[in-house]
Amino acid sequence: MSSSFAKRWETLVTSEDLTVFESLIRLFLKGASKVFACVSSLRNWGYEESIFSVRKMKVPIVSIGNLSLGGTGKTQIVIWCAARLKERGLRTVILSRGYGRKNSREDIKIVSDEKGIIAGEDESGDEPALMARQLPGTPIIVGADRAHAAQIAMERFSPQVFLLDDGFQRRSLARDLDVLCLDEKMLDAPRIFPDGFLREPIRSFSRAQFALIKTQNEELYAAKFREIFKFYPTLPSAVFTYRTDNLLDHVTGSMVQISALAKRPVYAFSGIANPRDFERILKDSGADLIALKIFPDHHRFTLAELDRMVTEARERNALMVTTEKDRMRIPKGVPVWSVQVSVRWLRGEDEFLNAVLNKIQ
Repeated sequence: MSSSFAKRWETLVTSEDLTVFESLIRLFLKGASKVFACVSSLRNWGYEESIFSVRKMKVPIVSIGNLSLGGTGKTQIVIWCAARLKERGLRTVILSRGYGRKNSREDIKIVSDEKGIIAGEDESGDEPALMARQLPGTPIIVGADRAHAAQIAMERFSPQVFLLDDGFQRRSLARDLDVLCLDEKMLDAPRIFPDGFLREPIRSFSRAQFALIKTQNEELYAAKFREIFKFYPTLPSAVFTYRTDNLLDHVTGSMVQISALAKRPVYAFSGIANPRDFERILKDSGADLIALKIFPDHHRFTLAELDRMVTEARERNALMVTTEKDRMRIPKGVPVWSVQVSVRWLRGEDEFLNAVLNKIQ
């Protein structure tokens, strides 16, 4: 899906003021959404009735996933969990799909092990590559068949716990804790794709055992969450946002504080599922945002695209800035800075960590 098409689609599914032609398109999207919902419901029913097999591993599995199409902060939550488990001396292995990698139909790929990074971004995908850089010594394996990946990990790494990245819909692998990441963007169109931002019907929310909500203003959105998700008031939950302290120079590896952007012209670009947070971070820093180029999630930037943006930024005497996930897909030597983010808890940090540890210990 191209960036322009994706933007038009988002506008279409979130707007109430539609032309006659747009209304006809929405009718088509609603019909397709019903088909998608039916298929999803049948699949879930197959797992619930034990028609589809579920693999149970000998060690605990904590799944961290989405109900929406992405951009809910799950990658940073996986990184945070892995770091906390490592602090407690627990051997942890991360299992991921590896979206956006080249030759994604290939079987299992070990991205990193206890000694360091083995595979590059093109073989692992941007999110596993980012996790490998931030979690030295933590094994990460990518592959479409998570159960097979888990078995390989058992034989090679003898883990004490698995973190299943983007695992909410990967029901072929049993989990001990199902964590669901939510964000405010999904409230704009809380309907199933392609008529909204959801991967499966809202009733699937009942499978979650813990909810993590990414927002800067829980009070503003809590009522809407309760209205849409009937299970929200009784489900244990925590609230987080992003902490943004530094910028990383892609060429030299040096870092400066995000405050260095204040009043500076910034030429920004990103290819992530939800660029709203990125835009907010830049505006909050006081940067003079002269351009914001949006590409599809996991977009592989061509040399021509990068050269064009570098030229445009230089012509306007602007600093090129992107996200740390996008940086994984940019060749070394391109003069760009990346915003470094981490999890900042607003509520429920201890409750969430205890929920994870209780399932493991």
